Amino acid sequence: MRDTGDFYFKEIWIKSKDINKDDPAGFLRRASDKMELGYKVEAFSDINKAISIDSNSVQAYILKGLILLKLDSINSSLKCFSRAVSLNDTSINANFYLAE
Repeated sequence: MRDTGDFYFKEIWIKSKDINKDDPAGFLRRASDKMELGYKVEAFSDINKAISIDSNSVQAYILKGLILLKLDSINSSLKCFSRAVSLNDTSINANFYLAE
């Protein structure tokens, strides 16, 4: 039973529910974990929280762009990748995803 997606999601939730509400890295980690498990909508909620705390996080905009791609919102994902590049034009990941 331990290896089912729902249980693991709850386990992540339990481990990360005590994230400091002012910690964008915690929300970023939790969003990434949820994306790996296929919980796109839940990941989108967490990444928006991370961005609302730190609107200059290149990693958060890259992850948000990837989530939006999975949600079939290509134009919005391009805006996120563009924002990531504008924040750090030397970021290899941001430039890669924007070009891709």
